[in-house]
Amino acid sequence: MRSFIRLQINNAMATLTDYIRDKFRNVLMFDQNMLILAALLGFLAGFASTFFRWMIEFFESIFSAKGFSLAGIPPQAYPFLLPFMPMVGGCLIGLICKYFPNAVKENGVHKVMYAVALNDGKVRKRTIASCAVTSSITIGSGGSAGREGPTVQIGAAVGSTIGQLLHLSTERMRVLVGCGAAAGIAASFNAPLAGVLFALEIILGDFTIHTFSPIIIASVIGTVTGRALEGNEVTFNVPVHELVHPAEIIFYLALGMLCGIVARLFTFMYFYVQQVFEEKFSMPDLYKPAIGGLIVGIISIFIPQILGNGYDVMEQALTGQMFWGLAFLLVFMKIMCTSITLGSGGMGGIFAPSLFIGAMLGTAFGSGVHFVFPTLSASAETYAVVGMGAVAGAVMQAPLTNILMLFELTNDYTLILPIMATCIAASYTYQRFTKQSIYMQHLLNKGINIRHGREASIMNSIKVRDVMSTEVTT
Repeated sequence: MRSFIRLQINNAMATLTDYIRDKFRNVLMFDQNMLILAALLGFLAGFASTFFRWMIEFFESIFSAKGFSLAGIPPQAYPFLLPFMPMVGGCLIGLICKYFPNAVKENGVHKVMYAVALNDGKVRKRTIASCAVTSSITIGSGGSAGREGPTVQIGAAVGSTIGQLLHLSTERMRVLVGCGAAAGIAASFNAPLAGVLFALEIILGDFTIHTFSPIIIASVIGTVTGRALEGNEVTFNVPVHELVHPAEIIFYLALGMLCGIVARLFTFMYFYVQQVFEEKFSMPDLYKPAIGGLIVGIISIFIPQILGNGYDVMEQALTGQMFWGLAFLLVFMKIMCTSITLGSGGMGGIFAPSLFIGAMLGTAFGSGVHFVFPTLSASAETYAVVGMGAVAGAVMQAPLTNILMLFELTNDYTLILPIMATCIAASYTYQRFTKQSIYMQHLLNKGINIRHGREASIMNSIKVRDVMSTEVTT
């Protein structure tokens, strides 16, 4: 009797749930209600993004002198233990890869792009947890990676999960994925405009008004949420810069071309190291992240600046506290260590490493230019600021996104002409070697071309009655 009653209650609850969900879905057919949903998603993705930052800070404290102190390890042992922390983080990543292989394999911004173009905007719910945990361990233990990629994935997964729960249409699912990605970027970097353009330019490839409006709402709410939890602070506190002489634009164009070449070197090394670990290392995937972490740790004994996302080192370059020789060396060391960290199986993004590489390259280049042409050029830190956006824009093949993001990261809008010229020159130079961004190349290496999916989506959104001619001449 009890089982019969329980069965009837369960059936009634299922019927009621389906009824409420259908009613709510019908309400969302109207665009104004889609904006309300975007606002809700902005809050949720903004909170998730901020929580992810807290996780990184937590693991950074665990894998540092503070964590050693809590564990009762004597201070004399700290210098000997710190280089091995990336290996310890790699061991943890390897264990997660072994016991949760499907969840880990879904990590990467390119996976979000694939979901939008070819999988109806469906991102698995488990991506939220797997991406947050593995990436925070990698970055927190000293792995050379950034939080941009995981932040995008977490926000996109939140948006996709809401869309799947409400059984929304494919078109609206894709918009929600973009909203989540935009809100995540906006909250993490306090950069609402960059969040919007990142979602439109990279994730969706769609600038139509029905897509634009909800993504703006999500990005704004995500930014407000991030500021409420973390405060309204810019990522980099830099002095005001300006164009010293009109002829100096030539130097920025030259820097842009150099940034494009270095960006191409970065992507080449990234995929080459990944291929080496996949094909040349005949060992289980369990051990590969630890091997990569060990190599990075050994390098950090001599060059500790390559550990982690490198924001503190970039701050030194942007405030004129970086020697040009060290900056030049760090360009290639960061390329190598990021490629090893991510190629061996570590989790994280390439945005922060790209900013780091650009800042160091700009410092070295600017020091040389200012030494030769002191009256025609600005100081080295100005070129460091410009170089950040140029390398990142070339690697991601999204110059517009990175131009705006650079403004918001530094709160410096006085270098608009040099930044625009350098970013465009870098992207153009990069395209002389390859037309594919690092995200697109990921997919092409697996035989996936999402451009076909985007073209199909466009065709599916066009109704015959909208383009047919009713006046036929006979």
